[in-house]
Amino acid sequence: MGVISLWSILDEKDVGQRTNLRDLSGKRLAVDLSIWILELKRANYKLFDSPNFFLKNLFYRVLGFLKNGIQLVFIIDALHVPSLKTAAVRKRLKECHGIEGGIDRSKFQICVNKCIGLFDKLGIPYLTSSGEAESLCAKLNKDGLVDACLTRDGDVFCYGAKHVYRNLQKLSKEYYVDIYTADSIQEKVCLDQRSFVALALLCGCDYNKSGVKSIGHKKALSLLRNFQENKFDPLDRMLGWRSNTELNNLQEVRTNLPKKHPHCLRCHHVGDLTAHDTTGCSSCTTNVGCSVNADTCYCEWHQSERKLADFKDDLTKFKQELDVREKALMDYNFPDKEIIHEFLDDKNEKIPLNKVCSSEPDVTGIVSYMLDKVRMDGVDIMRHLIIALVHIKLFSSPQFWHSLKLEPVSILRESKENFRLCYEVKWKKLEVDTWTKEDYYTIHVERELFKQQYSEMVKEFISSQGKGKQVGFRKRKSTDNITSQTAIDTFFPKKKKQSKKGTKMTY
Repeated sequence: MGVISLWSILDEKDVGQRTNLRDLSGKRLAVDLSIWILELKRANYKLFDSPNFFLKNLFYRVLGFLKNGIQLVFIIDALHVPSLKTAAVRKRLKECHGIEGGIDRSKFQICVNKCIGLFDKLGIPYLTSSGEAESLCAKLNKDGLVDACLTRDGDVFCYGAKHVYRNLQKLSKEYYVDIYTADSIQEKVCLDQRSFVALALLCGCDYNKSGVKSIGHKKALSLLRNFQENKFDPLDRMLGWRSNTELNNLQEVRTNLPKKHPHCLRCHHVGDLTAHDTTGCSSCTTNVGCSVNADTCYCEWHQSERKLADFKDDLTKFKQELDVREKALMDYNFPDKEIIHEFLDDKNEKIPLNKVCSSEPDVTGIVSYMLDKVRMDGVDIMRHLIIALVHIKLFSSPQFWHSLKLEPVSILRESKENFRLCYEVKWKKLEVDTWTKEDYYTIHVERELFKQQYSEMVKEFISSQGKGKQVGFRKRKSTDNITSQTAIDTFFPKKKKQSKKGTKMTY
């Protein structure tokens, strides 16, 4: 999806950096909801008959982000499909729902509405774009309302996104993503927003799948580097290709250059050495053989080349551009101004900050919704939900929640979770929790994270355990005074080993 071969280009230059989601705590991400729905429905394809089973995976995935202290803002595509993107949307609907022929998003909107119902209960914000979701994701990122865009659609760079997270994977109970930044791309690949749009026109994108025939990403990148070296704006340069007098003249020169016929290696006139030895050379005025290094050749090709000596440097300089230009202009609509305007013109209204902020979750509503839509077990829902709620509380300011009373009672013991130092903490049970049978919750939380908000409780626990200072390695007992301990040189007596050079002492 997006600009064809874009991710291959970036991965070849090692632009992406693999990062654990825990290292992104405190950030707010804009998520293209349609891509998540597609991924989650694919994961359950032909395995489960329930049309709502993707909601269960969505629920778990969202909780995974909340547990890591990451806020999400889901972006929804406009119901109207842009005429430029009909082919791409038709393919996406076929992959996701098996819908062929039509491009109406109303059927897909049914899935979106189910997700919205869950977001309302979780207190997660969502916005509807005036066009494609990735355009609003990029705008929120440019305006500083979100820290990054979480999507695998490369078009988001054409819309001007600064930070993009991709390749979300869950490994050993933890999520990882690849981070791409506009600065690192500019440094390693020399691409900015306008260069991305030019690359999309040459290689193809969701709005133009074919691109320019016979132009791959390597030729396109080489051309864009050539533009940069000559200080040309890539889009302005390509928009002026048809009316550029200099390039038109050079192309005419290349087109009208006559074909070069074989020339003799001895006299350098038209013909070959064998023929000249037999019948002579008319240019040398000989009947047999020819002259060595004779006068200048006046064939049609050499005369044209001498006339074009003034163009030689320019033909070399612009050869690559002329090659690509010739192929691109075979399409009378190239470069497609509608595609350029789609990427560069901001059609979304300014979004206020409060529209991307999370609100307090409705625990009862969440459980009831999941029980109704997916028929999950209430205990299982609460088990996952409470862990996420505890971490949301720890990552948020103390005044974040008012009505949801979720407080720690005591620290039970020290523990480890995924190689991280943790506390096993006893938490007060929520009054609205009628599903779990225990009188309290026992949850493992990272020590430093818990200490930030409950430092007094940590001090009391350390004091009660007699661990006022950091626990180190246990000191090994000295064995110097143990009479029953055999000395090592006694246990391993010296032995003589005969060698060619003489006697050698070894142990």
